Amino acid sequence: MQQEINKIEIRSEEVQEILGYIPHWIVKSGIGLIFALIILLLFGSWYFKYPDIISSPISITTENPPASLIARTSGKISMLFVIDKQLVKKGEILAIVENTANYVQVLELRHKLDSLQSFFILYDSVFKQNFNPTYQLGNIQTSYSSFLKLYYEYSNFIDLDYHHLKIEAINKQLQQTQNQINGIRKQSVLLKEELDLASKQFSRDSGLYAKGVIPTSEFEKAQRDYIQKKYAWESSRTSVTNSEIQLLQLDQSVLDLKLQKQDQQNQLRLQLKSAYDILKSDIDSWALNYLFQSPINGKVSFSKIWSQNQNISVGETAFTIVPETQGQIIGKLQLPLAGSGKVKTRQLVNIKFNSFPSMEYGTVQGKIKSIAMVPELEFYQVTVDIPQELITNYGKKLPFSQQMNGNSDIITENISVLERLFNPLRAVFKKYQ
Repeated sequence: MQQEINKIEIRSEEVQEILGYIPHWIVKSGIGLIFALIILLLFGSWYFKYPDIISSPISITTENPPASLIARTSGKISMLFVIDKQLVKKGEILAIVENTANYVQVLELRHKLDSLQSFFILYDSVFKQNFNPTYQLGNIQTSYSSFLKLYYEYSNFIDLDYHHLKIEAINKQLQQTQNQINGIRKQSVLLKEELDLASKQFSRDSGLYAKGVIPTSEFEKAQRDYIQKKYAWESSRTSVTNSEIQLLQLDQSVLDLKLQKQDQQNQLRLQLKSAYDILKSDIDSWALNYLFQSPINGKVSFSKIWSQNQNISVGETAFTIVPETQGQIIGKLQLPLAGSGKVKTRQLVNIKFNSFPSMEYGTVQGKIKSIAMVPELEFYQVTVDIPQELITNYGKKLPFSQQMNGNSDIITENISVLERLFNPLRAVFKKYQ
């Protein structure tokens, strides 16, 4: 009975009016449409791809970048030799910071020291220089005095050549002694002949004396004569021996003098070369602190300095030298370690310059040229090839200037939407496997 009542209530006119009638074709078509949309979305997420973008600040320069001259000491510019945008040569002095040294004399001394290179190779007096002892060199004065003392000491050693003169004198003695030995040897030969004759006479007289033919006085005379001849001959032999000993001593004296000369010469050379290197180092330090010299050929651009007697502080950029041949325009950027594995050479880079808003001027496109093999401070140094004419995607040509800064977007490999959705799920799945 209750079931009949429920049927009556469900099929009552009031219920039918509330629910309405739902046609079967709408239900079937709606399910098919939803399924087709899902298939279309899956296909689109697999088919459509877009790249990752890695952003980094970028600085635009050239293969031959400008050289900045930074002050290494604080002080007043005492001399200014150039004007803004003047062409200069490598090594040309641009300005001098006030100091206690006479810069003309310091530069003259440096030139003379440079010319001594040949002297320190051969140590030949032909390459010697005359140095002024009255130079005003400021804090270089001490090392200059030490060098000058040793330089003159070595010069006197070479000019006097005491050891050589002493050796020549001994060599003369050697020659005289040798001549003396030769003379004594000749005398010794004669004395030996006389000794032989005296010996024969003494033998004859001895026989006669034994037979009682001659008196004792004549025998003693013959004996005395023989003894004198023998003594004279022995004395000559002793003289030869003594002279030969003297000859050996003179030879030893020559060897000792040569060794002394070599030792003293080597010691003086070492001391002089050490003083020379110290003086050169002090002059280089002085030049580094007080001189602004152009490191390259190029055009001077004034930074902090524009007039003489102006003060400058340590660390300030005084001048910038723009090279004559700048080379190809390139970009330098620092690539963070995170995601750096995606970046490859020849990938495109979109550059937006700070001084030219991208909404108005557009972007310039470059390519990755090279990537450093080793990171530095958690960044890879990346070089970007940039067209020589900075033409944006809006068709506008931007004027190039050194050290143009901006932001870069590195366009990496394309990845589909589906891969981007499933990559995190895949990572989670592998984590809990």
